[in-house]
Amino acid sequence: MNLAFLTTSYPRFDGDDAGIFVKRLVDALAKDAKKILVLAPLDKSEPSSESYNNIEVKRFRYKFSSKPGLAFGAGIIPNLTNRPWLIIQLPILGLSMLLSCISFQKKYDLLIANWIFAGLIAYFSKLVTKRPYIYIVRGAEVKMLNTFFGKVIFKTVIANAKHTICVSEDFCSQLKSNFPSFQSKISYIPNGITVSKPSDEQIKSFVNNKNINFQTKTLLFVGTIIPRKNIRWLIELMTKPELKEFQLLLCGRIDNTNYVAELKNLVATYNLESQVHFIGEVNPREVPLYIALSSAYITASTHEGTPNSILEALAMGKLIFASDILAHKNILTDGENGFLFDLSSQGKLASQIIALTSDENLVSKVEKNAQESVKERSWENCAKNYWQVLKS
Repeated sequence: MNLAFLTTSYPRFDGDDAGIFVKRLVDALAKDAKKILVLAPLDKSEPSSESYNNIEVKRFRYKFSSKPGLAFGAGIIPNLTNRPWLIIQLPILGLSMLLSCISFQKKYDLLIANWIFAGLIAYFSKLVTKRPYIYIVRGAEVKMLNTFFGKVIFKTVIANAKHTICVSEDFCSQLKSNFPSFQSKISYIPNGITVSKPSDEQIKSFVNNKNINFQTKTLLFVGTIIPRKNIRWLIELMTKPELKEFQLLLCGRIDNTNYVAELKNLVATYNLESQVHFIGEVNPREVPLYIALSSAYITASTHEGTPNSILEALAMGKLIFASDILAHKNILTDGENGFLFDLSSQGKLASQIIALTSDENLVSKVEKNAQESVKERSWENCAKNYWQVLKS
């Protein structure tokens, strides 16, 4: 079977984390696919066309400068929230995606659309090419279900798709609840995990090349620095006297410059410059090193799809503290493979962090459970589940 992936985000260079989980799925599926075509926006100076193994990547233009655009970065919706004037790029992006689907229609039997915008384009493409499509629900797009217009878009895309796959159990439940007549066409397939424990030599080299004091007890966050990740809450947590011996490392893209400026001002206001550090975008290969050198992983997100960084922390056997939202509850059992906390109680969490990170026996038990809980979540198993849907 020849497949095509339609996406608004895909790695642009070696070490790029943009849409990395889309690429990992493509690579996993490629082992059993005849050929895979990836259709993605051209962002800056990356090649417009490239091939490796049986995968071909075609990038289409939708803007005429190297400045950040609507695609990539934090995602279309966050990008529009941060820079509303980018709305003028939306019709151009949509048209470019549609023309790509039509132009390369002879190269694929089935189109796989990632995120709702690509899903809508896949629907219009089907009207012209008659090529069927599958829609993958990946992120905060599900919030659109709270609006009339958003619900209409979702219904249109799902009704005309061969199948809809959700990377989050929560998303799957929400869609089935909103569209009961399409329940048989909606399923949940979790993402895989690509992570391996770094060697002592790799850790030593990494520490020597980074201007970070890893001798200090460290709380780590990895993810795009955007409001729904609730970074302000994490910064305020660091004001608790119990955590004065800890540092907080914030790793992730900082495209939302206004938001990051607010956060840095907050850090200065609380005199936390020596404790809170904005690391910026991190090469996916370095994430396991940051995890390995941290005392614990922490996230206070108010809304999530599939929290890939938590999955990687689990695979590394790391102590995890996460807000008690549904996405986290789906993969963490409080006290077993991690710890869930209420966002209304920073003081309680600060005390809990001190107590739990000091209990070696408990840490050892939880870390072992963490690895055990995700041992089956490989990209190979993920691909097998996708093929069951694709072949049907």
